[in-house]
Amino acid sequence: MLIRTPQKFINNIDQFHVVNWLISEECNEDCKFCLCEPGKGHLKIAKARAVIDILSKKKINVIKFTGGEPLLYPGIWDVLAYAKSKNIETHLHTNGLLLTEEYLNSIGSYVDVLGICLDGSTQKIQTIVSRPANHFDHTINILRNRNLSGSKIAVRTLLCDSNKDDIINIGNLLCEYNITCWIIFQFRALGRGKTNRACFEISDDAYAGIQDQLDNCFKDRLKIVIISKDIAHSPYFFINSQGDVFTIHPEKEENIFLGNILEDDFNILFDHVYNAHAVLKMQI
Repeated sequence: MLIRTPQKFINNIDQFHVVNWLISEECNEDCKFCLCEPGKGHLKIAKARAVIDILSKKKINVIKFTGGEPLLYPGIWDVLAYAKSKNIETHLHTNGLLLTEEYLNSIGSYVDVLGICLDGSTQKIQTIVSRPANHFDHTINILRNRNLSGSKIAVRTLLCDSNKDDIINIGNLLCEYNITCWIIFQFRALGRGKTNRACFEISDDAYAGIQDQLDNCFKDRLKIVIISKDIAHSPYFFINSQGDVFTIHPEKEENIFLGNILEDDFNILFDHVYNAHAVLKMQI
């Protein structure tokens, strides 16, 4: 089943349920497409809990903890547990290199959806996409031991020029494992991706053609969620490692910073995100 994520505009704060939180922008990889800004530091655990209190009061249902590498945040398990205590669905998006068997044995107590990365069907392709030498084997080991985690598994793939010819092979590989869904992101030139655009950018026509291939090959075998670069036209609500709120400019491929979750009124921040996109939508 192929799900093409639609462009959508949330015009009512009561419809707003998901926050993407880059809780640590540090990373143990050096991917050439990363959108993060390492070196910013991170919030103390008490302030991270305060962020969760704010989001909980605003009836946020889902927090996607990402980065960078969220497992480099010193208090990540405490923060995940605290979010769960507030009845918030927790998603952990990690490269997986720090997920030991011990963590996988207990991760279901902290994480509802575990997102791990796979950008090639072999280590060679993974390396071309700029993942380190041990990444492929580590990811496959997590998939083989999927029953250890107790969390739903979402495999995340960056679809770019470097791996577009391998995408069907990746899908065939994933059919061997019990995953919840396969999320495929179109490359977008943000952060380091701007400098390395030539290595990764894929045309919209090529991207559309690959979607048709995926639909034909995996219609009854995998749940696939397609995240095109045009999804940035929607008012996605991001929080960075310092608590700053931002959204993504749909045309200029840059972040628009709008305030701080700990310092500014949440409703006003939401309005800033929505209004920024409403204005930009009229301009494009």
